[in-house]
Amino acid sequence: MITPFNNYDEIIHTSAPTMWDELRLRPIPNNTLINKVLTGWGATYSELEANRNSIILVPNKAQIESKYAYREDRHYLHPVTEKYKEQQLVAHIENANGRNIKFISTPEGLKKLIKAILITGANPYTDYFILMDECHKLTKDIKFRVNISSCTDDFFCFHNKAMISATPFIPSDPRLQYFKKIKVNHTREMKKRIELKLVNNLGAAFKEYIDSYEGEMLFVFFNSIQGIHSLITKFDLQDEAKVFCSEDGVEVLDHLGIKENCHSEITNERLGKVNILTSSFFNGLDIKLIDITPDILILTDRNYVEHTIIDPNTDTYQILGRFRQPDPKAMQQDNYRNATHIVSIKSNRAVKLEPALLKDIEISKNRYHLILELQATTHDAYLKEQVYGEALKRVTPYANLLNEYGDLDYFKYDSFIYEHQLKLCYCQDLAVGLTYIKSELFEFTETRKIYIDEDMISLSKAAGRYSKASITKVLQKLVANENNQGVDGAYGYYQDMCKRFPLITNAVDILGFDEVEHLGTKTRIEAALRKLEMSEGKLSQGMIDAIYSKFMAGVSYEVLHVKKKLLAIFADYGVEANLKGTDIETYFHTDYFNGSKTRTKEEMATGLYKSKFKSVRKVKLGERKFNQLNSNSTRSHNFVQE
Repeated sequence: MITPFNNYDEIIHTSAPTMWDELRLRPIPNNTLINKVLTGWGATYSELEANRNSIILVPNKAQIESKYAYREDRHYLHPVTEKYKEQQLVAHIENANGRNIKFISTPEGLKKLIKAILITGANPYTDYFILMDECHKLTKDIKFRVNISSCTDDFFCFHNKAMISATPFIPSDPRLQYFKKIKVNHTREMKKRIELKLVNNLGAAFKEYIDSYEGEMLFVFFNSIQGIHSLITKFDLQDEAKVFCSEDGVEVLDHLGIKENCHSEITNERLGKVNILTSSFFNGLDIKLIDITPDILILTDRNYVEHTIIDPNTDTYQILGRFRQPDPKAMQQDNYRNATHIVSIKSNRAVKLEPALLKDIEISKNRYHLILELQATTHDAYLKEQVYGEALKRVTPYANLLNEYGDLDYFKYDSFIYEHQLKLCYCQDLAVGLTYIKSELFEFTETRKIYIDEDMISLSKAAGRYSKASITKVLQKLVANENNQGVDGAYGYYQDMCKRFPLITNAVDILGFDEVEHLGTKTRIEAALRKLEMSEGKLSQGMIDAIYSKFMAGVSYEVLHVKKKLLAIFADYGVEANLKGTDIETYFHTDYFNGSKTRTKEEMATGLYKSKFKSVRKVKLGERKFNQLNSNSTRSHNFVQE
């Protein structure tokens, strides 16, 4: 479980509307790690205003574009991305004419920027202040962005530096031991509103949300390109949805057949009714909407896509902070109407605790150094590189925690521990809500809903719907649903399972779960049902003929009327049975629906009813199931969704 850091060297209590208005942080102090707590408090703006040359590092190009677009004319700012050549950066420095030189870059662009500064004859490490904004992303992203590691080495070479975030980690890197840890406590309301919705089928929950959505504009945060493609194609959102992701993501979606409405940069002009964003837009982005109050939907599918896991302490809080009020000094709450986080968790997961992780690291470290020693004893190039060299790469997790020089990378180490802590937050339903509560960052409500599972939908349409393995799966789902009684959707789940797997649900109802599990196969289950029905007189030839003489295929009957007629037929044959109207399913394929009938004169005379019609449950009888006593049931036919 992730526990927020609280061991700060200084706590600043403030009512300042922006960071620049807080004199104790103006300019941002040297060698500090600042938890500003409030998103959109203006750390970037504060450094642009500072009377010094500055380099501002932000996580992604999307943040560079956003902050560069909202710059003021007096700020002599230049973005650093791969499209800007080294000479353009040099020209920006040489044309400053006494102005404070400002650069905004991703961590990967820092080396190019340092080289450009050196070309001008300046010393980047003494002549510039460097601010690492959204510094928590170092720990979160280092697993996927290998060049970040070298950026941290350059960062610590600067004489004047600081890290800042509204949701920081406190890294274990010893180079930070001299940094002053500062937390800013604001007098205004800080908690953000959100509903956590735990479900067993993300696609069904998303469809229900989209189908009932009546807001002005929706922002969906889902960190999976394949998942986004699936949602758009499955629910026919090609024309309605706009996708914002990395340039690589745009190429992947283009390859998958979704070319229109996919962008790597976000502007108000490109926004639509439904906007889907990946993690490139989770942090540091300013979305300022005029006269529109959007809704926010966050999606996490723990079962299939690990990187859709959202950390409430960082990701959720950052996402909700993207939607800024036009005037930051107004100190209004973030500009959104409702926020919902839908989490799909189907089963509990085993996740290692931190002591076990530390033990794994220590064991693999010892093995790694043992192989290093063996490697040093040989002069054979093949053994040194191909044998021992390859063996070193396989000694995990320790080998994955090293930098390019073979030393422990503390940010990779922190990321490894953090990743497993985050998995703990999603190992079971209870843990997700507990993480939101412990963060103390949210006004938080939690709901649960059960939907028919995707694998059950697929299985019900497959040829092996009643294979032995399928029967076992269905029984497991039925037991799990029993444990969900009282949860929204549990009754509807059972009704859907009855439609899709009538043989199994009917057998469980008649024979009991244990007996059906023991029988195990379709043939044995049907034989047991037929034997029971014959012992009760339901499948005697005379009874079948009598029922077929009283009921007609293709005709609709009131369910209550069916029950009365069945009771009368059984009574004529002297058979005692506890019958329901649905027992007609033994003899006919059926289709139930809600119909109406005229009220009797006596009912209308009471004056209790305004309408002369009342709703009744009806059943339309389809094809007969028997022509003779030993005819086979067609209960094994594939389910077809109507």
